[in-house]
Amino acid sequence: MTNLSRRMRWASLALAIVTALPLPLGGLTGLHLWLSPSLFLQRLLGRGPLVPLALLGFAVLVFVLWRERWFCRHLCPTGALCDVVAARGRRGRPWDGVPWINKGLAVLGLAAAAAGAPILAFADPVALFYGGGKILHLGLSVAVIASLVGLAAVLVSNLVFPHLWCARLCPLGGFQLLAWDLRGVLRGKASSREERPSFGRRLFLVAGAGVGLGLVAPRAAAGGRSTAVRPPGALPPGSFETTCCRCGNCARACPTRVIHSSIDLCEP
Repeated sequence: MTNLSRRMRWASLALAIVTALPLPLGGLTGLHLWLSPSLFLQRLLGRGPLVPLALLGFAVLVFVLWRERWFCRHLCPTGALCDVVAARGRRGRPWDGVPWINKGLAVLGLAAAAAGAPILAFADPVALFYGGGKILHLGLSVAVIASLVGLAAVLVSNLVFPHLWCARLCPLGGFQLLAWDLRGVLRGKASSREERPSFGRRLFLVAGAGVGLGLVAPRAAAGGRSTAVRPPGALPPGSFETTCCRCGNCARACPTRVIHSSIDLCEP
């Protein structure tokens, strides 16, 4: 990683922390949620409402096609925190035998989004970062603790298995690898990773599972009697529960602070 990349990454982390604070930032609240190319594409495939800020995600997607894992190396706030923790953890790569789960998760999430339910958006590292930041403006609750546990699990894992999350597990990283592989295919070059035909078949099966999950999840969510009050302009019951990535951005941006998250959006 070059010095410029490091400076961009730390500046991005500082900006992410500022936009996670309960400040009157308007449209800049939770800025990095618009920068994630994975969230952008899941929102697009899920036919969610697109606003001008969504163009930021499209711009980053172009960079991802131009430079391998560009978002990871320059903008990801969770990745920067993982590097800080990993520097104090074990040395070496004790996880070399772990398969490339990140690509499978990326395909599963995109397929589910295409079927109408981007249910894996909450696992995006940017959503994890802002979800953990909910404690700053919502205080302690079951939902906030759940978000903190998710972010903490990713960070603590880097003490025992440094860089495992970023290298093999992160769905946003997997999405960028898929985008890079697609660029290679379009240029007539084979993928540099996992070129075995069996891997392609596994991704095809994962995509089928994602479509099935995306079709079933909204019906299951809408089957219960929802007691939660949704934010203004939110999607209808069923679609809302499966689309929300639990980042807390709606509560963070609400000027009257009347929006609070609930871990159980649908109760029987």
